[in-house]
Amino acid sequence: MFSRDVKESFCILPLLILFVACACSIGAAYADETKTAEATAETAPPKTWKGNIDAGVNMKDGNSESITTHLKGTYANERVWDNIYFDALSLYETVTNKDTDEDEETANEQRATGKYEYKHTPRFYSFFNQYFEHDEIENLNYRSISSPGVGYRVIEKERLKYKVEGGPAYIYERFHGGITDDYVGIRVGQYLDWLILQNTNFFAKSEFVESVEDTNDWRVDNSLGVRHNVTKSIALSLEFLDQYDNTPAEGNEKEDRTFIGSIGYNF
Repeated sequence: MFSRDVKESFCILPLLILFVACACSIGAAYADETKTAEATAETAPPKTWKGNIDAGVNMKDGNSESITTHLKGTYANERVWDNIYFDALSLYETVTNKDTDEDEETANEQRATGKYEYKHTPRFYSFFNQYFEHDEIENLNYRSISSPGVGYRVIEKERLKYKVEGGPAYIYERFHGGITDDYVGIRVGQYLDWLILQNTNFFAKSEFVESVEDTNDWRVDNSLGVRHNVTKSIALSLEFLDQYDNTPAEGNEKEDRTFIGSIGYNF
């Protein structure tokens, strides 16, 4: 006959074995989950996209009163075989007439560009570029420039990038009053992106469009600027925009220049 202590030991022993088995099972499962998470983190593809949203407000008071606001956004997704780009800009300005004390619009325009690039080689690519513009001051309901073509990355380094591209273009313009104009032309563009310092970037672009039917009908869109990342998420930028239209609509100037300063958020 077993003593009472021995009987209790035999009763407790299975419980201890079950507890140890459960603990080992949980530990093994946790270890497997940890290894799986680490493997997933190691094999997860790197982030290929980035973007930013910028805004700015300028106010002037004294001999003249004016308020200028703008909102700008960019998005880029650069992958192994193709790139996707999008940018948009909205400008609005009012000036107070001292005689009538009424606000008059001096700027009210919106621009947007979408672009797809396919890389045939690391440097040579084909693309499709779509540009839209609306400008109330120019009585322009919208301007559309659609352009396919090919391009070449002349310089493709980590801190310095420069590329040129060109191709045919179809331009369609619609003005207030139902006036329309459309024509086929050529489009040539060049783009520079230079990381001057660790957190400071210089960028510039120039796009030229000319009608094949009338060589006097051409326009150039230029922009250049500097962007400084104060933190990983917050940035300050200063940009100069210049549009030149050799055959503007009646009553409009040929050249339109704008300086904008912004504070932005990087994502």
